[in-house]
Amino acid sequence: MSKINHDLRGILSTAVLLSDRLSGVDNPEVKRVAAPLIQAIDRAIGLCTQTLNYARDEGPELTLARFRLRELLDEVVSDLAVLEPG
Repeated sequence: MSKINHDLRGILSTAVLLSDRLSGVDNPEVKRVAAPLIQAIDRAIGLCTQTLNYARDEGPELTLARFRLRELLDEVVSDLAVLEPG
């Protein structure tokens, strides 16, 4: 698990560097997709960390939590909008 996590983080590090450069490009279409791309990469890095912690510690204690479904749906719609041609 540690080896996979290490390799995946290496790939994601490259993606972070490239997406940071993209966010500096003065093109409206590039700017439109750069921010969600960076957020997706950050979520993937977080998932790597959580997965490694889970494997190492036999997982976190699970707790129930309420959340606003509308906010989750808005985030999904926003992510999908980035995939549509501008």
